[in-house]
Amino acid sequence: MKAFALVVLVTLLMAGTAVYAQTATPDQYPDSTTPSTGKIAEGVIADIDAAHRMLTLEDGEQFVLPPLFAETSPPEVGERVEVTYEEVGGQKIVRSIDTGDTGHGETGG
Repeated sequence: MKAFALVVLVTLLMAGTAVYAQTATPDQYPDSTTPSTGKIAEGVIADIDAAHRMLTLEDGEQFVLPPLFAETSPPEVGERVEVTYEEVGGQKIVRSIDTGDTGHGETGG
């Protein structure tokens, strides 16, 4: 009977763990890179400080660049961009930078 009770207890613990794991949300994992998370800012790049990993838009808004940013093909000063970022500890951490058409400009015709 004790063995049966132990099996039932272990089974319940395992089931409870599985249910808990399925209820975790992306907000619980700040390093998550799911596309649905993040805020978006648009503007023209005023400055890129690679030494301090900072990107500044013309409106003064500043973003912290990821450590591997220098190994990518970075956008240039004066380029219009759409920055996807996440606020962590009061800083705006860049998730991605889109240098293509942001879809908010005029269309040709």
